[in-house]
Amino acid sequence: MQFDNLSPKRKEICEYAVKVQEAKTRYRHQGRNPEVSLDCAGLVIACGKYIGCIPQEYEYSRYGRLPVLGEIHKLLIQMGDVKNKSDILPGDVVELNDIGYQWPCHMGIVVPGTKGRLDLIHAYLRVGRVARHGYAANWEDQTVAVFQYKGIDD
Repeated sequence: MQFDNLSPKRKEICEYAVKVQEAKTRYRHQGRNPEVSLDCAGLVIACGKYIGCIPQEYEYSRYGRLPVLGEIHKLLIQMGDVKNKSDILPGDVVELNDIGYQWPCHMGIVVPGTKGRLDLIHAYLRVGRVARHGYAANWEDQTVAVFQYKGIDD
């Protein structure tokens, strides 16, 4: 899947997420500075601020390290509109379960991958930085919900 086939805003989201990932931004719980460190929510918030869908003064840090039922979902509802999983596109945000947790506790940005596949860019504690992984191979089955940033037109 190519960046060229995307709407301008989706392309901007994907290019920014890739830029942060390629900079090897390190992981830090509640990190909010893309030049220093991010957590998964910090990456999604930073992308939204970058494209102008989230106000620069927006902050969300009312969560601990362990997931609380519904907490991630509340944050994503504030930033985006829920859509069908089957309609996922590059530039969408995904709410994810992670191994060993009872409730959704992770999120990331879907970007074009190779051979028409999708990749997931996410700030991931297990690798200690913002990482890029194959979406279908590693994360599709853990997807709880798909969101589109508010104000994105396709």
